[in-house]
Amino acid sequence: LSEKKVPEPLMEKAGLVIARQNGGHYDRFRDRVIFPICDAGSRVTGFGGRVMDDSMPKYLNSPETPVYRKSRSLYGLHATKQHCRQEGEAYVVEGYMDFLALYRHGIYNVVATLGTSLTQEHVLVLKGHSKRVILVYDSDEAGLKAAARCVHVLNNDVEPHILVLAKGFDP
Repeated sequence: LSEKKVPEPLMEKAGLVIARQNGGHYDRFRDRVIFPICDAGSRVTGFGGRVMDDSMPKYLNSPETPVYRKSRSLYGLHATKQHCRQEGEAYVVEGYMDFLALYRHGIYNVVATLGTSLTQEHVLVLKGHSKRVILVYDSDEAGLKAAARCVHVLNNDVEPHILVLAKGFDP
């Protein structure tokens, strides 16, 4: 971005860099595999990054910006919305890797919430693409509790379902 003469304050506002206390900036997503987060119109609105070792945090998303709102973003919807409409249902998973695993295995009507928090805004977006929503969160205790919490958000807007995977398995 510097080579393209993008001003550092704009990079910071977009959430791509973080200001150092002693001046200058550093890359927010350094040493991570980067996943572009797109809106339904295929415009990149944010980024997610995943470490490939045991560093923490394991996942890191763009901060809230004027164009990226996590509470409304559904990872992969730009690529799967037609499949969700055709099937009349959408599988909702936690993150990028879960999304990619299902998509790679031919389940194209899938989106990810970029965490276990399903919001009413997510449901409004989903409602425009499918009548039935199937939550497929990780089979650990946190994933099961999150799925149970999310069902009430889905209640009247779409037909809610939870797909419980065998213990120890993720999508």
